[in-house]
Amino acid sequence: MRKLKGFTLLELIIVMAIFSIIMYSAVQLLDPVSKFFVRSSNFENTTACIDNMRRCIESNLKYADRVRAFAQRKPFDYKDGDYQTVKPTTEMLSDVKEFYNYYFNDRKFLDIKGKIYVLCFDNTETITDANLGKMKKLSEFTSRKLNQGRLVLFTFPFDAVGVNGAAITNPDSFGADGTYSVNVWSVNPKLYGNYDYTFSLNALKGKAESAITIPVVTTDETSSTVSTSTTAPTTKTDESGSIITAVTGAKAESVEFSPQNFSVSITSREIRRGSKGLFRGEPTSASVASFSMKNVLNAADGYRSAAIDYKPRLVPTASESAEHSYFVDECNRYRAITVGTEPDTYTSFYFIFTNPNEIDDYPAAMQKEVVAGNLAAYDPAQDPAYSLQRALLGTTTTAVS
Repeated sequence: MRKLKGFTLLELIIVMAIFSIIMYSAVQLLDPVSKFFVRSSNFENTTACIDNMRRCIESNLKYADRVRAFAQRKPFDYKDGDYQTVKPTTEMLSDVKEFYNYYFNDRKFLDIKGKIYVLCFDNTETITDANLGKMKKLSEFTSRKLNQGRLVLFTFPFDAVGVNGAAITNPDSFGADGTYSVNVWSVNPKLYGNYDYTFSLNALKGKAESAITIPVVTTDETSSTVSTSTTAPTTKTDESGSIITAVTGAKAESVEFSPQNFSVSITSREIRRGSKGLFRGEPTSASVASFSMKNVLNAADGYRSAAIDYKPRLVPTASESAEHSYFVDECNRYRAITVGTEPDTYTSFYFIFTNPNEIDDYPAAMQKEVVAGNLAAYDPAQDPAYSLQRALLGTTTTAVS
């Protein structure tokens, strides 16, 4: 009988050792490629997130037609332990109320119904470096959504005249349940939940550099009053006999951040695992949202000053009928308000604004009631009050949104 030969144990051990060395060498050769792939994937993810933020900023602010810019202000509060649920601060609600009163309160027939928006740039550091270092797993950070850097958009609907019997908006109620909605843009935990983001408002350094005269109002931290100057009212009479009183608003001063060259930088940092816990890496990627807010600037002087918004108000007097007594306020379409001093960037800031596509004048609002079936018919050409408003403002300016 023939005897079969096999491998000895020593031979098997030698072969396995040789293959182990080969496999280890192959893994070492592929490791840099694997790390490069991971870095590239992370870079693509965070770049996509930053680009989405940039598009969000541009789509909301680029075509805004009335803007208030607030720097060094706290826009909202978080609930304890919940950084996704935000509520507007009393300070921000006060600014929204002032915005409404400035542009829409007592306004008649033109731009009387729509939405006021507040876009907030949140740089709140939700967890300190020391507490971050106590975490050992990235999931501890991402599951609690502790990322710094969110865009938050508040929407405040209003009806300044109560179209077709609807309730007239009381600005003192802004902030109550049902008076606003909120959208929070934050990082997607599944894709780039281990990244922080920081927003930086790139301010211009004075009137000489900006070559633009925009009303800028500065307050101290304990006062909400603003410094404005007015000129004596001028009275005109149009062809229909309507009395027009024009009141000039705030004077032009130096500018801190300009709608002529609006610029916000977005920077990202990766949250990484280290031998002693999690830590924040150095800034790795940045993008800039930069554009001009042409709708709030005066085209007649090369967009170097704020455009004027004309606010018609019905003010009946004893000697005049209600249809023939108006004030026309001149309101600047852009104003920047700062608290404190920080030269180039701002730790927190927000913009209150309107979108021309979201504002209705009197006939547009009435036509919506017709479409909704709440009103049988409406013909603006037959509305004497509205036609009088058009004729009245036509004697003053054509720059009516």
